[in-house]
Amino acid sequence: MKKRLALISIVLVLVLICTIALTACDNIKYAGTYEMISISGYITANGQTTNLHKSMYEYYRIILKSSGVAVVESKPRFNGAAVEAKGKWKYEDGKILLKSKAGGFEIIEEMGYNDGVITYKIEQMAEGITMNVSIILKKV
Repeated sequence: MKKRLALISIVLVLVLICTIALTACDNIKYAGTYEMISISGYITANGQTTNLHKSMYEYYRIILKSSGVAVVESKPRFNGAAVEAKGKWKYEDGKILLKSKAGGFEIIEEMGYNDGVITYKIEQMAEGITMNVSIILKKV
């Protein structure tokens, strides 16, 4: 009986290892650095609307590591400090899913993926702020 339980345990561990390895291999295909090639849309706050364009940023990038860690980095060109946020990511059904935490809440953002290009669309209204933004990032 003990030998059977040991064998079952070994098999379960091997299945888990294989599953993790296959997931990591799948991540390798999509892992990399994606640089913003365009941004459009607007943000309205307190009745003032700002139209967005690429020249407003020194950089905006998403780094997807094969380990499943994601890093989003951006720096506004005018009067702004660099921002960095980390989370987890995975590829699923033609989409990159980015999971992070903010203010005690888990946030999952969905971004389109096609042939090395990420399309990230944000349409939100909350607390007097309206966002309608489209960001396109290309793998470098």
